[in-house]
Amino acid sequence: MKKRTLSIFMLVLLIFTVIPFAGASAAQTSVQVTGQGNLYFSGYLTGGGAYYGPEGTFTVTNSSGAVVFSKVRASNTSPAYFSFTVPNLPYDTYTIVGHGDTPNTSVTFTQSSF
Repeated sequence: MKKRTLSIFMLVLLIFTVIPFAGASAAQTSVQVTGQGNLYFSGYLTGGGAYYGPEGTFTVTNSSGAVVFSKVRASNTSPAYFSFTVPNLPYDTYTIVGHGDTPNTSVTFTQSSF
């Protein structure tokens, strides 16, 4: 009985040790833009690891939370430049979210405009 209790305790301890590291690798950056027409945004993905480059997911949502654009960008070099155009958007406030998908990856927006 003591072995089983000790095993469960060690498993719980391991889970609570790993969770902060999983969250640390998920760098997320967001910007808001208000306007209409063609939305342009660009920037850089930096980071990655020894055997892989940076990878990120980009999502644009409107003021009601509906996703109007989503794309994944990956590169084998760091920093990696990205540039997207979302055409024909009606007047609204849009939130652009860049999320680093690989460990130690960060997203930096350099331009976001209509």
